[in-house]
Amino acid sequence: MQVNQLPPVGRIQGAHLLPGQSHETSGVRVQYTDQKGTWQELSMPLLDAMYLLNALKAIQKDTDFQMPEE
Repeated sequence: MQVNQLPPVGRIQGAHLLPGQSHETSGVRVQYTDQKGTWQELSMPLLDAMYLLNALKAIQKDTDFQMPEE
């Protein structure tokens, strides 16, 4: 199986909800600039975005990573 890689993230620029009729049809769009400053965008179903959020929270908990105060 070949896996296509997205350009590495330089900075997340934003994310927003793509509303649908239900959780199954809703999505999330994420925009970021890559390490060269080129804008990139990806979309995913809301349920996959929530799975990603939970995975990131688990990583945060397992590594004791603390978000810096803004």
